[in-house]
Amino acid sequence: MAGASRVKTRGERFVLVRKHLGGTQHEVATRVGVSKNTWQRYEKGDVPTGATLLALAAEGIDTHWLLTGEGSMLREVTKGFGESGFSDLPALPLSAGALREREYVLVPRYDVRAAAGGGAVVEEQNLVGAFAFSREWLHRTLHANPADLLLIEAKGDSMPGIADDGSLLLLDKSEPKFRGDGAYVFVVDDLLLVKNLRVILDGSLEVTSSDEHQSTKDVIARRDLDKVRIVGRVIWKGDRA
Repeated sequence: MAGASRVKTRGERFVLVRKHLGGTQHEVATRVGVSKNTWQRYEKGDVPTGATLLALAAEGIDTHWLLTGEGSMLREVTKGFGESGFSDLPALPLSAGALREREYVLVPRYDVRAAAGGGAVVEEQNLVGAFAFSREWLHRTLHANPADLLLIEAKGDSMPGIADDGSLLLLDKSEPKFRGDGAYVFVVDDLLLVKNLRVILDGSLEVTSSDEHQSTKDVIARRDLDKVRIVGRVIWKGDRA
């Protein structure tokens, strides 16, 4: 639609989407499964939920454009995600019909980077887009509930093979957050990190990298575990092509 790429605010883009879908606030809200009040908040700039993004994607709306203003309002529904710059994504190809039938789910992506250095806590206002994954693949291969998943980007080279620089990390944030030894994204001392975590005999938490050249180990004492907030366990990564 002409002029769609020039719409500056998220709220204005929601207004444009409603006009494209051809209905009142109440009609469009019902169509995507939210209340009229919720849709009105979207038109004032509130961030949509993952379920709303899924419903709008099924209507052919480009969710990246909706959230950021970049690109076009209408997505190419036959375009494979392999063209997005990431390889090995299991959701190929994506179609509006498949989304309607719930063969695919949209997993939200947040604009933060997990690293060996400073980062930002994942918050709703950092939502910048979503990637489509096969629902069956998530269940059968990863044994994951789509509602518990999110995507962030890795930064740095201390976790090769698990969280390579620039790769997308799929996190499972279901409870309990810690499910034994593994790679986790967590916040400690205002830093967002991705590291291997392991509980040792005295109840402390051992923190290590997977890079054999960075063999240092940190230990978070049992008495300090309340200072650690686990965002989620790394269950998959998508590498840049």
